[in-house]
Amino acid sequence: MPAPTSPAHGQIWAWAAPISAMAIFSVSVSLSTPLFSLLLERAGHSGFTIGLNHTVVALAAVITAPLLPMASRRIGLVPLMIGSALVLALAMAAIPIWHSVWWYSLLRALWGIAGTALFFASEFWLISMVPEAVRGRIVGVYAVV
Repeated sequence: MPAPTSPAHGQIWAWAAPISAMAIFSVSVSLSTPLFSLLLERAGHSGFTIGLNHTVVALAAVITAPLLPMASRRIGLVPLMIGSALVLALAMAAIPIWHSVWWYSLLRALWGIAGTALFFASEFWLISMVPEAVRGRIVGVYAVV
């Protein structure tokens, strides 16, 4: 088996886009999960209600995932990634607008939809672009992020 070739400088920058997109999603989830728990707890909601609020993300992801191949064909991977990152940023900025479990659930649903779309598009982009010789290493970096 021949030794893997060294990727060209331009390829590394092209791979940085989907890896950076996942870093954005990872940071937003890492910040929002404890934030929503603390906000709901401070408002006097039970642990059960807080748990249901966090379940909204997974439910939104399960509902959204089957629709993403069609969405990516219609609008393209890059617009899907940019739109998803914008929705994540707007959802983060919208947290203090209204203090309600329903508002927080809506924001969590947006997080689930946008995060799943960002994950799908960035992973598809990365796997389709990276040469087979170095795919394992690059996907490993992506997975760590």
